[in-house]
Amino acid sequence: MPLKVPLIIKQLEALKQRLYQNHPKLPQIEYDLAKRWRGYRGEKAIQYYLKLIDDSDLYIFNNLRLKIKDTFFEIDTLILTSYYFLIFQVKNYRGEEISFENYFNQCTRTINGQRETIDDPLLQAKRHKILLINWLNKNKITMFIPMEEFVVISNSKCLITTSPNHPTARQKVIRPTGILSKVEWCNSKHMETKFSNKELRKLANSLLKNHVTELPNVLEYYQIPDEDIIKGISCPKCSFKPMVKIKGYWKCTNCSTLSKNAYLKGIKDYVYLYGQEITNKQLRDFFQISSRYVAKDILQENCVNSSGKNSQTIYILPLLE
Repeated sequence: MPLKVPLIIKQLEALKQRLYQNHPKLPQIEYDLAKRWRGYRGEKAIQYYLKLIDDSDLYIFNNLRLKIKDTFFEIDTLILTSYYFLIFQVKNYRGEEISFENYFNQCTRTINGQRETIDDPLLQAKRHKILLINWLNKNKITMFIPMEEFVVISNSKCLITTSPNHPTARQKVIRPTGILSKVEWCNSKHMETKFSNKELRKLANSLLKNHVTELPNVLEYYQIPDEDIIKGISCPKCSFKPMVKIKGYWKCTNCSTLSKNAYLKGIKDYVYLYGQEITNKQLRDFFQISSRYVAKDILQENCVNSSGKNSQTIYILPLLE
């Protein structure tokens, strides 16, 4: 399960591009977007070291999101082997220093000389380990499987410190460069086979099948009404909206750019902002076009499913990850 740009980043990018520059929610959206990009870059920073792991009989999952009861949990990186499972919780913290303290399981961060308390990633990694065990038990995988969890601090400029009486942090908090040595340590510690290659492949397929892609309602989360969204097809050259449909092309009335497929980004933006269900009327409103026949052609060409008849037809657009 390779690392991909999270959908929430694509959603926030789409939302940012469809709000006016003076919109009151824009600063918060830009802050959250920057934070999400930092997280993604942190996870991307460890991919080089994951590729160096010398073992063909393992499975690596990035951003695996599973459901247990009514709770979702997402593991940054999960490695399955026949001998043990390995969890990496990746953090790309801003700031000059991250300090792990044993008292109260407390973690602090220093930014521009200001110290603040943050959630302890060691506890988060441990919680994900417990939830994964619960998920396996729920899916009738009840045998004992050794699991190890580590926190990877990907920001190389951030100083890591810990209190003297905190051996857990000293053992489990690492840099990306420490990934290979921790894998070797796990290999030497856990040498008893728990799964055959066939059983491990079956479990990997089950995890893939049960992965749940997150597509939150960003308009609802930021309390942005529909009338605040700038609608229309965006020009691929100057970003002006809306483009108009002329003889098989989409034309920008600002810079005269012609495009045959500019509408494809419009479809993605709609899915990121409103979800996968759409009607002919909703597409015409979002694309700012009047012809229901043009809208019908676009929907029939791009939908993955539909239900209902005539004006009541609901089309399902693809979720492009």
